[in-house]
Amino acid sequence: LGKPVVALKVGKSEQAQKAAVSHTASLAGSDAGARALLRRLGIGQVESLPGLLEALKLLHFAGPLASNGVASMSCSGGEASLMADTGLGRDIRFPPLDEGQRTGLRAALGPMVALANPLDYHTFIWGDGAAMGRTFAAMMSGEEIAMGCLVVDFPRIDRCSDAAWDCVLEGAGHAARAVGKPLALVATLPEALSERVAARAITEGLIPMLGLDETLCAIEIAARMGKAAVPEPLTLPGARGPGARDTAAAHVVSEAEAKAALASHGVAVPRSERVESRAALGEAAARAAYPVVLKSEGLAHKTEAGGVAL
Repeated sequence: LGKPVVALKVGKSEQAQKAAVSHTASLAGSDAGARALLRRLGIGQVESLPGLLEALKLLHFAGPLASNGVASMSCSGGEASLMADTGLGRDIRFPPLDEGQRTGLRAALGPMVALANPLDYHTFIWGDGAAMGRTFAAMMSGEEIAMGCLVVDFPRIDRCSDAAWDCVLEGAGHAARAVGKPLALVATLPEALSERVAARAITEGLIPMLGLDETLCAIEIAARMGKAAVPEPLTLPGARGPGARDTAAAHVVSEAEAKAALASHGVAVPRSERVESRAALGEAAARAAYPVVLKSEGLAHKTEAGGVAL
């Protein structure tokens, strides 16, 4: 169907694995193995229910992204710093501003604002929807930018009017239409972006997102999906067509050969020896630290055939 898939897999901790294994059709084993498999299949993996919802939301509105380049905008230096720090450890980039971005931003913001990505655009232009739109559009115009994040928290309308925030929606909507790239309206807390504001944001062509970490996780997943235009093969190449390897001589390698191959790539494997006689077996066992395991070769399923002894 060509639809993006995101998974929330439990079982990272030993306790979670024990809890999950009691359920029918559960998949609770090595978290590293599951993570590698999901990535190879092109499936995004999240760590929480909020992360799952935000990733699905972004993919619904924007689909896979052209890159992991993000333009972050906020009227607070604290929010700009939080975005930068939250991106650490994720496959997310905040590309430096190019000359075109700097020119547009300087024209919109004047000489008092330090230009950077993430950007703290201050509040000199707050209330001027047109100027805010020019600011957001200039910020998103960079060639390395795949989408923008506008960090803003709206007040509760049962406590005060949020009319002073209309300029944000006006300016952001203008920028999204002018640049033609996804622009997310990102609240630091779920309660700071009501369903009413989210619905209006959608009508402006914006993507309402909740939580800084959840948003950047969603972007990371969407960018990785966009990068994987040609998915990795699900199995080892055994291939057909031009340049395919000759598989006529293919064979199942022994366990010792497989472990030697893994060890050559830095994978830790248990120490082992291959022997071909009872005498050699006794000598090898004497050299090993007990307990030891004896395995036969030539059987694909040793345990079922009685080919394993402790």
